[in-house]
Amino acid sequence: MTPEPVQRERRAARLALLRMVLAVLAIGALVPWVANAYWIKTLTSSLALAIAAAGAALLYGQLGLVSLCQYALLGVGGWVALRVGHGLQWPFEACVLAGGLSAGVVGMLAGLPALRLKGLYLALVTLMLAGGFQVVVSATGFPDGGAGFLGRISGSERLMLPRPAIAQGEGAYFAYVAAWLAAVLALLDLHRRTRAGRSEDRRAAPNRAPGTHRGRKHPTHHRKTPPQHRRQTRTATPRPTGRSANRLGAAPRV
Repeated sequence: MTPEPVQRERRAARLALLRMVLAVLAIGALVPWVANAYWIKTLTSSLALAIAAAGAALLYGQLGLVSLCQYALLGVGGWVALRVGHGLQWPFEACVLAGGLSAGVVGMLAGLPALRLKGLYLALVTLMLAGGFQVVVSATGFPDGGAGFLGRISGSERLMLPRPAIAQGEGAYFAYVAAWLAAVLALLDLHRRTRAGRSEDRRAAPNRAPGTHRGRKHPTHHRKTPPQHRRQTRTATPRPTGRSANRLGAAPRV
């Protein structure tokens, strides 16, 4: 039978997850009613970038690892999503999933050589990976509906990836992106509570930054001394008497 404190902790975790998901969905539903087109586009990009920020927060908060290539991995996923969307005419949701899987594969392959690195060295390796992606994408560009492997159009207007059928307008697309963000945040939170997430948390405890420990702290200066120990400390040490006192207290002769 599960102890009552563990059950309360699990219920609190489920309520926190539910509040987080409902808050993101509420933002997606209310912002289109109070913001203009400019702010809706800006906040839509912010929600998309929040997915990359959530990945960086998972690495740092759960494992204590500093990764500086999350934005580059987001670009890898965007490149693949654009390529399969223009070249294969996949649905929008399938393009997003293909981009996420490709970014995960690239991140895993890039992270294999850095498994034994941590701290500043891992940050430098991920920074070099981000710089390499910037060089490559600056030379090739993102697919925009052309032929060939790169899918580039030269000398004509670039084509945009069609939006999903249920989110053609700016406000509807903002709510659509908010729903994706809520799903990703829920998936990350559930991962932390699985067996794999808990094992990662235990292995990475020595590397985690101060203030991010998930367990309870028990400072020694708040512990109360048991009564028997107090009585022992209050008992005076017996003084030596007789010859032993003379030997201990006698001054040395010169």
